[in-house]
Amino acid sequence: MPEADHNRIPYVTMAVLGVLFVLIAALAESSKPKTKLEVGVRAVVVPTGTISRTVVVAPCEAPVMITARNVANQTPTPGTTVVKLPPSAGVRTVVIPGCRPSTGVGASIPTAAFVPTSREVPGNGRPSEKPGKFGDPNRAQAKVILPNGSAATNIVVAPCAPPSMEIMLKPEKAKRFADVVPRPLPGSPDTVVAPPCP
Repeated sequence: MPEADHNRIPYVTMAVLGVLFVLIAALAESSKPKTKLEVGVRAVVVPTGTISRTVVVAPCEAPVMITARNVANQTPTPGTTVVKLPPSAGVRTVVIPGCRPSTGVGASIPTAAFVPTSREVPGNGRPSEKPGKFGDPNRAQAKVILPNGSAATNIVVAPCAPPSMEIMLKPEKAKRFADVVPRPLPGSPDTVVAPPCP
């Protein structure tokens, strides 16, 4: 065997092994179960620290600003969901399911919300792949983040509107929305309002 061919064997072997490793990695990635976003679900990330905060979820099909003004005036709004978060270290996340298609009963369809036990900030990484993990904040399609240091004690959030028929039929086409920060309600510095879902 010529010496030049003999010297190429290690390089050819390394190239073949490199291609093999890339193929194995690609196959392993494609065989992982695909996780879906929870379409229409919002995760509200609230630092609690030394301040007690209240998350108010506006009724479906009702203008969120009416609920926000009622909160500022301490007037209840029918159909709202109220979650009180006492002061505690770290953050709490309130998960809000999206609204369902209209039933024609008007703009006061009650909403829902719940608080997972985890005090971690939900990331944008891979959500849980375990079945039955509804409410995993990492699977939420939309995220509302109250900044650290905010003096707001009331966070008013509207649930996401029902998805389009296309997304209802093919939820795997749903995309994660950009994170949003709630804005102060004019004339009421202790109340902030989250922008609507896109």
